[in-house]
Amino acid sequence: MTNPKFCEHPLLDIDGWRNVAIPVVLHADGARFQERDSLLTISLKGLLFSRTSKKDAHMLIGSLPKSVSTKAAVEELWAVVQWSCAALLDGRHPLTDHLGHAWPSGSSRAQLAGHPLHPDGLRGVVWGVCGDLDFFSKELGLPHPAATEFCFRCKANRSDLPWNDF
Repeated sequence: MTNPKFCEHPLLDIDGWRNVAIPVVLHADGARFQERDSLLTISLKGLLFSRTSKKDAHMLIGSLPKSVSTKAAVEELWAVVQWSCAALLDGRHPLTDHLGHAWPSGSSRAQLAGHPLHPDGLRGVVWGVCGDLDFFSKELGLPHPAATEFCFRCKANRSDLPWNDF
């Protein structure tokens, strides 16, 4: 595979990946929660799905009220999301929790550990992360679109090198 998007991609280690991998995207954004608060909401959707209703197209992964979220709480939420996405790519129920701790003996999680997520061996591969510009700036630490130097990929800015100066 010569496509640079696949350079050292773990998907290529899966035998017959073209037949079992389903591309998904993470979507994160603020969602109205109360009159003066909102939730950081993270969901997952199939990239190739053609559903028109958000209710049917997005699977909720987690939400955290912004008014009470701390840096540690947000990091914990993203650690669980990363762990979940790794299990989705692996195609099996995880052997441990997101902290690496074994499941309690006899629990339903312990009984599922290592078994396929889907009977046909289907897996999910995160192909992108969607959100609005506010999310990318506040949650992912990318430059805010109103900043003087707003592009993280090039040297475009709002003074001597405008993005629209071709």
